[in-house]
Amino acid sequence: MPRVLAIAAVDATIYGWAPGDWFPEHATGVLGVPIEVGLGVPLFSNATGVLPLVEVLSDKGLPMGTVLAFTMSVVALSIPEMILLRRVLKPELIATYVGVVASGILLTGFAFNLILQQHTNAITPKPTGVGPWTSRSSAPDASTVRTSRP
Repeated sequence: MPRVLAIAAVDATIYGWAPGDWFPEHATGVLGVPIEVGLGVPLFSNATGVLPLVEVLSDKGLPMGTVLAFTMSVVALSIPEMILLRRVLKPELIATYVGVVASGILLTGFAFNLILQQHTNAITPKPTGVGPWTSRSSAPDASTVRTSRP
C-alpha cells in the first residue's frame, strides 16, 4: 500500500508541475511518442479513467498516435501494474513483458502518426478559387461581377 501512495504522490506532482502548454511544445515530433510513453508509466488508471486526459491532450494539439501511445502506456506499463505482476511473475519475465509491450506501443504510436499525417495531407483540399474553404474576402463581390447582359 505505501508503494501505491508513493505513485499517487508522483502523479499529483506531475499534474501540478507541468504547465498546460508544455505537452504541445515538447511532446510532438519524433520524440513525442517516447516522451508520452515515459510520462504514462508512473500513472495508474484504466482505459476509461484516462479518457479525460486523452481529450485534453488531443485538444491541445498532440498527434493522435502520440495520444494513443500515452493511453496504452498508462494502462499496460504503469508502475503499480508492475508491482502487481511482481507477485505472480519472475523479474526476467516482467522485463520481457515491458520490452515487448513498450516496443509495440512505440511502433503503434509512430505508425498512427505517420498514417494519419499522410491521410490528412491527402484529403486536405487545396484552395483553387472560390469555394467553401476560401475566405469571404477572396470571393467576388456582387458589385464587381460582370454580367453578360447588354
